[in-house]
Amino acid sequence: MFCTNCGAKIKPGTRFCPQCGADLSAMAAADETVTGEAPGGAQDLTQPMPPAHASWEPRQASNEDAGQDEPSSQDELQATSPQAMAGGAVAPREVPQAPARPKAGSLRPDPERGGRKVALIALGVLALCAAAVAGVILGVMPMLNANHKEPSIVRTDDSSSSSGTKKITLGGSDEDDAGSSSSEEHLGFKGVTRASASSTLPTDQYASYGAQNLIDGNVTTCWAEAASGLGIGESATLSGDERQTFSAFSIANGYQKSESLYYKNPRATRLGVSVDGKKVMDVDLPDNEFGSITRFELPEPVDGNSITFTIEAATPGSKYEDTSISEITVS
Repeated sequence: MFCTNCGAKIKPGTRFCPQCGADLSAMAAADETVTGEAPGGAQDLTQPMPPAHASWEPRQASNEDAGQDEPSSQDELQATSPQAMAGGAVAPREVPQAPARPKAGSLRPDPERGGRKVALIALGVLALCAAAVAGVILGVMPMLNANHKEPSIVRTDDSSSSSGTKKITLGGSDEDDAGSSSSEEHLGFKGVTRASASSTLPTDQYASYGAQNLIDGNVTTCWAEAASGLGIGESATLSGDERQTFSAFSIANGYQKSESLYYKNPRATRLGVSVDGKKVMDVDLPDNEFGSITRFELPEPVDGNSITFTIEAATPGSKYEDTSISEITVS
């Protein structure tokens, strides 16, 4: 058995030609229509037929064809003409497609040009951001400068007496300085010479507990109030020989004669501070360990004749009920 398409020998039962891949079952059905005994003892048509293109010979290139890059119109017609197949079937040949050529006037993409375009866009965005930041800074800084005020400081004027202080305000206009020069100057601290209290624990066989102990420079002595309970509302007042300026103070809280007495007697935990009867501030005293001294500064220097410390809260002692303060140093 032979393939009617290419003439290759085929084994019985094979469906597709191993040489050209033709469908043998379709060809066999076509052959059945032409097989059998021909009239008058004609030749048997079941014999294999030569391939339809067996008689075709390739066209020999001539000298005229040498150097031609493209096939002639006759070659293109022959290449695309259908080939005869057995049984009258015709198999068209595939025509190779020429590569597509770019249209006239079209531009090829330039990678370098695209990169330059991206870089220019990025530079433009950065320039806009920088301009926006500069505009914000230029708009905000004048407002900040207009609202900015320098803090006031207190310093000692060495050219004057040792007790003289001045409150000097930095910044502001000359008019402000001229208008406030008289009100900002203070008398200076002159010193404390007297102490009094709203109540005092009576002297016993061990010690005296008067308010004068607050300014004697000795932390082993104390002022102890004599009111019932923890002495809330009791006060001690310190004054000098003349009107002066109060700026800060230090307190040795509790009865610091010994550690045992420190914890046996109540300690003040909150004091109200007044100058000439006008309240200036409240201070919270930490219940520190025995021997501690705490310093406070007034919100601003205040001129007056006296400074008063009022007990507003206290922590109980383990044995006694008389709140005690060992020392108060005013400056």
